[in-house]
Amino acid sequence: MKKPIVIGAGILLVLLLVRIGVSLANQGDDRTQIRDALDQSLKASRDGKSGGVMDLLSSKLTYNNSDAGSALPQVVNFIRSNRPEITVENPDPVVKGDSAEIDSPVDVKLQIMTFEKNIHLNRVVLVFQKEHVMKWAIFPTTQWRLVQVESNDSLPTDLLQ
Repeated sequence: MKKPIVIGAGILLVLLLVRIGVSLANQGDDRTQIRDALDQSLKASRDGKSGGVMDLLSSKLTYNNSDAGSALPQVVNFIRSNRPEITVENPDPVVKGDSAEIDSPVDVKLQIMTFEKNIHLNRVVLVFQKEHVMKWAIFPTTQWRLVQVESNDSLPTDLLQ
């Protein structure tokens, strides 16, 4: 009686391990991974879901060479309250080893209370880096994360408070 249960459990375990292995192996090339992560993050931002955005941001994040890692809680609040719609005009990354860069104009559309604010940034450089992470808390893998944002245009300071 116990033998069929053990065999069934063994088969399920093997199928689960195969499924996990296939999903870890089929992550796509680096450019695809970066585009997918960026697309998911931008969609989460529009929906006011900060979790999807925070998955993309590195704790080492810098903005115009200033540490932005400590401002991540403000980023969460900003996304939840303003639901920014961000459009990266040229989202194709240039990959160089373990780092990648997107150089593009960016449009930001905000809904603040009852009025809408549109901001155009002529040139934004998004720098991504591969970081080691644990998938499902037990499988080591790598993930592309945003580590640096550079822009010659400045955001209105009243938006960030």
